[in-house]
Amino acid sequence: MGCRWVELVRTQPQPFVVQVGANDHSPRPQVNEDPVPAAIRFGFRALLIEPIPEMASRLEARYASTPRVRVINAAVCGNCSTQEKRTMYTVDLTNRTGHWGTNFSDPRCITLTGARWVQELGSFRKAHVLEAAKQLGKNQKQRCEKCSALLGRPLPWNCLRRVVFDNIVSITVPCVCLKELLREEKHADLLMVDTEGFDFHVLQQYPFDTVETARVVYESAHLADEEVIAAAEKLRALGFANVQGGLGKVSTAAWQHMNVTVPLEMSLFKNPPPPPPRLRRFRRKSLAIISAGAHARRL
Repeated sequence: MGCRWVELVRTQPQPFVVQVGANDHSPRPQVNEDPVPAAIRFGFRALLIEPIPEMASRLEARYASTPRVRVINAAVCGNCSTQEKRTMYTVDLTNRTGHWGTNFSDPRCITLTGARWVQELGSFRKAHVLEAAKQLGKNQKQRCEKCSALLGRPLPWNCLRRVVFDNIVSITVPCVCLKELLREEKHADLLMVDTEGFDFHVLQQYPFDTVETARVVYESAHLADEEVIAAAEKLRALGFANVQGGLGKVSTAAWQHMNVTVPLEMSLFKNPPPPPPRLRRFRRKSLAIISAGAHARRL
């Protein structure tokens, strides 16, 4: 993405980005590259919110000499309260759970086979972490053969069968209020959200009324059908137009405000595969509902 993407997103002389669910900004070969590290390299101020302590610590170390970047180790919860604490579930890749050396639960087989993205999973719902980790089942035999060779001991072909279930841990994280964190801000060039199924609640809490925001990018893949519709209705009512993702459940749903004159070439985001037929039907139905609502508001 690099410089071209950043220049397209920059709408103010002192650009500013808000990222909720920042992870640790380590380079990783994913379908959709995180544009925020590039934005920071090109001079953006940034507010980075990350609930998992290990991830937040790495972020703080990465930007220790960059004062325009502020890292908050906390979660954006349902209520705008700084007193609330929530239980979050994540996958521990150390030997904290005592499963090193086991045949079906050794977390080293995650890191040694290039699946470190598992440590980035953090959700208020344990079931979501388990569901997301099913991707480890792909090419499991090859992964286990590689892990066996690197560890120097035999492993069954399905050595990852219980690796996520047996290494899930719960942590207690503090909550933050976006309105309070952004009370001094008047403009944001980009709001980027990736909170493993909690994205709609973040959009609900974000202070669009006080922070003029140019573009919004979030992940709709893990939202409930009604949340996909509600998020689209909210952003349309605020004056945003969809530039990628539509009403599909996708990894990159991108919206741009009508007041932004610089075109955002969404081809810079790698295009997701077309949705299955059931989702296409859901999308058509959702568009009809939103269009009807917009017509009723005009009347």
